[in-house]
Amino acid sequence: MTSIERTAYPRFTRAPSVKELREIYTPTPTDVAFVATTARGPAQKFRLMILLKVYQRLGYFPKPETIPGAIIGHIRAVMKLPADLVPDIASNHTLYRYYAAIREHLEIQSEGKHIRHVAAQAMHQAAQVMENPADLISAAIEILVEGLRYAKVKHLAEEAHSLHATNLWDFAASKRLTLLVCLIAQAQVSTRDEILQMFTKRMSKLTSRAKEELERLREGERSTSEHLVEVLEREGGAAHLLEQCEQVAAHHGDRYQPFVWRYYTSHRKALFRVIKTLEFQSTTSDQALIDAMNFIIAHEQDPKKYLETTIDLSFASKKWLRTVMVRRKSKSWFIRQHLETCVFSYVAAELKTGDLCVAGSEQFADYREQLL
Repeated sequence: MTSIERTAYPRFTRAPSVKELREIYTPTPTDVAFVATTARGPAQKFRLMILLKVYQRLGYFPKPETIPGAIIGHIRAVMKLPADLVPDIASNHTLYRYYAAIREHLEIQSEGKHIRHVAAQAMHQAAQVMENPADLISAAIEILVEGLRYAKVKHLAEEAHSLHATNLWDFAASKRLTLLVCLIAQAQVSTRDEILQMFTKRMSKLTSRAKEELERLREGERSTSEHLVEVLEREGGAAHLLEQCEQVAAHHGDRYQPFVWRYYTSHRKALFRVIKTLEFQSTTSDQALIDAMNFIIAHEQDPKKYLETTIDLSFASKKWLRTVMVRRKSKSWFIRQHLETCVFSYVAAELKTGDLCVAGSEQFADYREQLL
């Protein structure tokens, strides 16, 4: 038998733990932005934040006197408000306006008559096989909640994370499974974010090492230039001479790009795995980088050094184009190794700027949907 406190929308716990307060009632940046644009004075913002966090937890607006003081104190501390500040509402009209704003922010339908009708039908049907009021409430809520927006999924995942595994058995099966599914879904989102952070940091490190190599060569330019005069006769190596010439050419062009490949090879397999596993999307109408990603994936196992120039590299700078492209037999070609480092570098850069997003991510999600 389900207890009344363990229905789909539970009541407050008598003594919220520090972990529960931190993980469930701590305002997020989205919460702070919503409150800042909806309420004016500190006291009004304080009350609105309390209403928002308890509604996210319960699914309904409780009577003010039933909200535990620990929750109010925690929110006050996080918002860095004075200890003597009292959450205040000037009038019932303001309170109802806050209710409506919160429901709109969380995309909650509030068509009372229709919702009551649907709930009554669900409870009537459940009453044929159940008799405990808590079970009837859970059955009605299960019908009413047809879909979950991301903010609700995230909140339920935080709730599940704050619970001990044995506490989950106190919930009805539908609520227990919902919590677990949301927890798994949020774990996948967090994992994608961590992978992308490692990806961008790795490319940043490779770029830094290439720039350091450029600086080292710049300092040794004089000895390199003198060595070029003697290398062909003394060492008899045309290939070595060509390599030295390329280094000097890169140096004089102030280009670090040709040196990225040196430090990229040991990470190549992992970087390819990232772009093949995650679903990258452009947030602009320009699909050139996405096409380039698909191109290098298609040629990942290609042993050729030169590839036909069949894609658009309009996203690349002139220095990258000088590094990536070469003229051979009156025809332009891509140097495969430099093309890969070019594409990976721009993937990392556009993830940071928001021009590229990843489906199922939070930190690197489509900013346009977040604005909406």
